[in-house]
Amino acid sequence: MSCFSRAARATAAFLTILFSSLLTQAHAASPAGPLVLYEFSTGSGAVVRDLSGVGAPLDLRIADTVSTRWLPGGGLQVLKPTRIASSGAATKLSEAIKASNAMTIEAWIQPTSTGQGGPARVVTLSSNTKERNFTLGQESTAYDVRLRTTRNNDNGSKPSVTTPSGTLNTGLTHVVYTRDSNGSAAIYVNGVKQVSRTVSGELSNWDSAYRFGLANELNGDRPWLGTLHRVAIYNRVLGSSEIDRNFAAGARPESTTTSGTATSDPGSASPAGLLALYEFTTGSGAVVRDLSGVGAPLDLRIADTVSTRWLPGGGLQVLKPTRIASSGAATKLSEAIKASNAMTIEAWIQPTSTGQGGPARVVTLSSNTKERNFTLGQESTAYDVRLRTTRNNDNGSKPSVTTPSGTLNTGLTHVVYTRDSNGSAAIYVNGVKQVSRTVSGELSNWDSAYRFGLANELNGDRPWLGTLHRVAIYNRVLGGSEIDRNFAAGAQPESAATVSDSGADGSGATGGTDSSQPVSGTTVSEPVLVTGSAVLSWKPPATRSNGTPLSFAEIAGYVLYYGVAPGNYSSSISIDDAYTTSVTVADLPRGTYYFAVTARDTSGMESAYSKAATRVIE
Repeated sequence: MSCFSRAARATAAFLTILFSSLLTQAHAASPAGPLVLYEFSTGSGAVVRDLSGVGAPLDLRIADTVSTRWLPGGGLQVLKPTRIASSGAATKLSEAIKASNAMTIEAWIQPTSTGQGGPARVVTLSSNTKERNFTLGQESTAYDVRLRTTRNNDNGSKPSVTTPSGTLNTGLTHVVYTRDSNGSAAIYVNGVKQVSRTVSGELSNWDSAYRFGLANELNGDRPWLGTLHRVAIYNRVLGSSEIDRNFAAGARPESTTTSGTATSDPGSASPAGLLALYEFTTGSGAVVRDLSGVGAPLDLRIADTVSTRWLPGGGLQVLKPTRIASSGAATKLSEAIKASNAMTIEAWIQPTSTGQGGPARVVTLSSNTKERNFTLGQESTAYDVRLRTTRNNDNGSKPSVTTPSGTLNTGLTHVVYTRDSNGSAAIYVNGVKQVSRTVSGELSNWDSAYRFGLANELNGDRPWLGTLHRVAIYNRVLGGSEIDRNFAAGAQPESAATVSDSGADGSGATGGTDSSQPVSGTTVSEPVLVTGSAVLSWKPPATRSNGTPLSFAEIAGYVLYYGVAPGNYSSSISIDDAYTTSVTVADLPRGTYYFAVTARDTSGMESAYSKAATRVIE
């Protein structure tokens, strides 16, 4: 057992179990990320896309597009009064916030003038000027938030929470309103708490039929003019460190640069160079949504939904051969990557077996088995990437870039392929560079008519079976530190919240401020299989218990604990590096076993146990 005290631990990383190549993942019951997220980066049209990836998207429609202007690089300027609202009830907001009795409104905005009032509605979940669940508004030079509770009126105005006069100006501003389950409310402007007060009562009287809107009341008579850059709603309170971090990241975190080189923010929906993003959190249906918010969305359609299964908390399991592909040409991918002559393919996946080949197509921009722009595939126990260039063939196979045999297994895996404008290419597996080589030539001969697809070739004859958790395509190279950070963030980074969970032994110990923090409420429960061994995998923690980031370089390793009673782990296996995130436990006698994992940092601190995972061995 560990030499570190149990009291010094804080919950670490979530745990998944794989038996005979069968994986069932359990995630937090409610997302730590926003319930809705709008980044206003579509660039045209009448629809403002919900990029949260949580439940059914709550897209908004602009009633009069002539009254608005999309800004290059992101932002929607409201020039004249109009309505920007959901077409139906914002049920996912009302129900989730009622259940938690807590919420956060976060917005990056720029008011046109300080003369707007009513209050003028910036963000609202309401019906009219007298009935609402909540509203963030402008009242001259102050921000005002109205919240309905069982102790407040239907208008949420007795009391509302209002910042001091002079806190609102016409500059670009980060505004955050939080209200916890005990009724403590506050408004932060540019990272500084401007007001706090108690808004008592419960949120159980919220009306789930209300719609969600921006820049006006739902009946159109409280218009607000200005520019919207980012709006997010949570069913939890953002901590002060999170507010500081989000303010520091800026209204467009994807645009930040270091020494002239674009860098990405793993918490942003649209990091620099991101062209397409799939997080597989829709939970049902035949459409895989592109959550990048870049250009026209490149949504994908599942040809045969019976062959797939949406996983709770995120993930799409491909059980039988099918096609998951764009209905038309993936022009935004081909043209942007041709222009930069550089690219990154990033994927969190879990192959069903090591016997797939062809290579079996995991991610592809192609036409058939002989013609492609690029393909990431599986060839037995190796990853293979084919890239068309002016010096390579139309199949991208002379040369392809292939990892050594044995680098692919059936564990949850982070795979990244990069190729820069000079032709230097590499493949990283779980943060470790496995192969590098030169793939010379230009990408100017790419065919922009090709479609984008997952888990098969576009003509259907190179199927891949496994689970897709996250796929992203960039028209630039992700740097080594970004790859490390994205690997550390895990397959579902939006779930990496700071929470306070009881330990697996029910002690409720959560440790001190120097240890790491996990996804909440993770418990694995799978069908009993006749086997004497198990392969367990986990993701590294990304934050400490006080909410501060935990860099991948600070993780020294992990300890897997197991035993025949919850919280009483008689055996353990130590892993002395951060990159190994799976281990096989062999020769288990018959019985019921409980597994938990901890993380150790480079200073010697060890986290608390993850939630226990249970398995019966017969």
